[in-house]
Amino acid sequence: MVFFKAQKYQRLAELEARVQKALEEAGGDGLNWAEDELASAAGMAGFDLETARLLDAETLATVLRAGGEGAEGRVWLAAETLYLDGLVARAQGRRADARDRWAKACSLYERLDPEASFPEAEATPGERLRAVREEAGG
Repeated sequence: MVFFKAQKYQRLAELEARVQKALEEAGGDGLNWAEDELASAAGMAGFDLETARLLDAETLATVLRAGGEGAEGRVWLAAETLYLDGLVARAQGRRADARDRWAKACSLYERLDPEASFPEAEATPGERLRAVREEAGG
């Protein structure tokens, strides 16, 4: 069970690296694979990406925390997934979708201890919150 939990974090970290590399190399061209990968990573983390996109931030947070054990991890993974989804949306010219994803990600990051650390994460929730706000332009 512990291995499976670590896999979720590792998979998302690897996906983040791939998205960032694609953005740096081609400005987002060729990110068609990313949506399926993000949906798969979300499923592995215990939530549906399409549902996360549709729910308001408050409801999404409630759903993610309903599972009990590991709720903070699910909130982190959902926030990270929505952050990456926003990067992909922006690269594909869907700025309104990007802003929506980032607003939800920020709402989720705000619900976590800003100094918490998660496996494979290069940033704390507080650091990521600042980065996403900067990415979104404020």
